[in-house]
Amino acid sequence: MEFKKSEPIKVTIYGTEHNLVKPTFAMSRDMNRRMKSGGEDKSFDLMCEYLGGLGLSKEVVEGMEADHVLALCEFLAPKKS
Repeated sequence: MEFKKSEPIKVTIYGTEHNLVKPTFAMSRDMNRRMKSGGEDKSFDLMCEYLGGLGLSKEVVEGMEADHVLALCEFLAPKKS
């Protein structure tokens, strides 16, 4: 079995293309833990920080519609098999 580093994920947000890295296991784990312990009032701040770690600037995230931010986070989340 061989694992290779993934190519950047190209995401177009409001007509502008952005290259994001796939989240690592540690990033996903930490995000899940922080979301559970932080409560709903911190969830948008945590999502902004999470997406920033993947290469999306805070300015871009804050300029997005809330539903689009949620959809992007869901798209990038590891899929359970």
